[in-house]
Amino acid sequence: MQDNIWEQFLASRDDMLRQLGEPVLAGIARIDCPHHPVFHGNYDWHSSVHACYALMVLHRLTGEKKYIDAANDFLDPKKLREEELLLDENRVTPDIKVGRQFAWLYGYSWLLQLAVEYEQATGDARLRSLARKAAEKLERHIFNLPPEQITSFTADPEYRNLSWKILGLHRWVQFVQDQAALQKLADFTKQNFVSAPDAAKVAGFFSPSLMRADALLNVVSGAQGMIGNIAMPAPVIDLSGPAFGGHPSQGHLAGLNFSRAWGLWSLYKSLGDKGARDLYAGHILAQFNQKSRWHSAPNGVFDKTMYDYFGHWVPQFGIRAIAASIEIPSPSCT
Repeated sequence: MQDNIWEQFLASRDDMLRQLGEPVLAGIARIDCPHHPVFHGNYDWHSSVHACYALMVLHRLTGEKKYIDAANDFLDPKKLREEELLLDENRVTPDIKVGRQFAWLYGYSWLLQLAVEYEQATGDARLRSLARKAAEKLERHIFNLPPEQITSFTADPEYRNLSWKILGLHRWVQFVQDQAALQKLADFTKQNFVSAPDAAKVAGFFSPSLMRADALLNVVSGAQGMIGNIAMPAPVIDLSGPAFGGHPSQGHLAGLNFSRAWGLWSLYKSLGDKGARDLYAGHILAQFNQKSRWHSAPNGVFDKTMYDYFGHWVPQFGIRAIAASIEIPSPSCT
């Protein structure tokens, strides 16, 4: 890792945020899922949810009103009530195909983080009803998992990942100050994650070991001594290279550098490990510098293939990664 990688990251951070915001603004306005009254852009429901989340984060970090205005164009209270009906049904829709219903649960974690960002920015609780239902569904899912699924979902590199769901639910119950739920979540995480086996080598948009460390460090008090030795891999530079052996989820690998950065920042923040900090910066810069693996128009012209594979979701992962190192409260919108 280069000696000045952290300084490079700090110098680029603001510009990277704004560039990552470009495909988010473009994607959110699309009508890719017309059966969804609110979350109809960005290819599928959960990606539209985390596009709205990313816009709220961009507003918080830059202070620019265009991001919250874009989100408000879709977060209409009447239409949000219609979205609740779809959430109640938890049904298979054209964007949530048979066998991929876990994408709903994955999306609920993003939805809870969106609800927190939105209410902190605006003081408006219009997302609370939707968020409460998402939280209830995540609670039922998490706390009713049989032991074998806890193990397999902790090691899952994609939609079923249990750490991701715990992190989203934790942010919500922390925001609403539900002390009983916070304790229950902490007890569950400590009981099941401290001695969880390392995942076999798999390819996906999450690193299970770093996600597990992220959950432990954020959810369990005093977890610094519980995480064990976490492998800190170098950034993935060639997403089409032989290291991934033509994995069928190759498109999903474009999110791996950014999501690894989430866990690496938690390791730095909790342990003060500057090596983790520099790897965090290196992962973000490595992915950002592969523009064709996160932008829908890497050459200035919209490319549907780039949008379908990368542009509709990877920028949101990057915005969340960069946001981890910037602690700025929401600007007033009144």
